[in-house]
Amino acid sequence: MLFASHATLEAVDFGITHHNLSDGGRELDPMAKALCESGTAGQLVFFGGRMAGVVAISYFLHKTGHHKLERAFPLYASGDSAYGVAYSFAHR
Repeated sequence: MLFASHATLEAVDFGITHHNLSDGGRELDPMAKALCESGTAGQLVFFGGRMAGVVAISYFLHKTGHHKLERAFPLYASGDSAYGVAYSFAHR
């Protein structure tokens, strides 16, 4: 459930970011700026990479026995994505 909710938020964040950038908006996240402003392919790489990173870090935490952090990290990442979605919708 944690990964499914995070993937959903990432997909919505991708969609609204793509829409805003195609209408002349600009990316405020310095880590995302280089990829997201280069076009759709860069945006897919960035948002797909974020999702893959969350799964990889959670797996690493699981394998090292940090089971509470394993569940907490996707929650934190989902909160970050939810903030991005809310901010993007507010500044359309």
